[in-house]
Amino acid sequence: MTTDSESHEFEVQRLIAAAPEQVFDGFVDLHGEGQPDWILGSNLDLRVGGEWTVEFRPPGLDAITEVRTITELDRPRRLAYSMTTSSEDPGERLSTEVAFSFESRDGETLVKLDQRGFTSKTQAEGFEQAWPQVLDLLAERVDG
Repeated sequence: MTTDSESHEFEVQRLIAAAPEQVFDGFVDLHGEGQPDWILGSNLDLRVGGEWTVEFRPPGLDAITEVRTITELDRPRRLAYSMTTSSEDPGERLSTEVAFSFESRDGETLVKLDQRGFTSKTQAEGFEQAWPQVLDLLAERVDG
């Protein structure tokens, strides 16, 4: 993981023991049937320009709603979206850009996540700390 403190962005990488199609679909399905209990709801229109609304409650935090507008879709290689969050605290609203790439590596998939557009280093660090846990859960679901 790396953080650029001037532009408030980061990248997270994870090698997952599954094909890119499985990992891509697993990420999308993570928000669907059988979703973790911290995801409260998800509504997905998976196409460029489509909206993906996800409601979740991370442990110890208020409920958060993310409205994601799909900006790139190249299954199974790439998924990108603009994201705006809102929560019970109006001061917690933010908008960022998120991009995933799924690269085949000898029968496994290297997932690269880039998120940028944070207004502070603190905001970026909060997301940077959360994404590895999401990728761990994704790996468990597609490996199993």
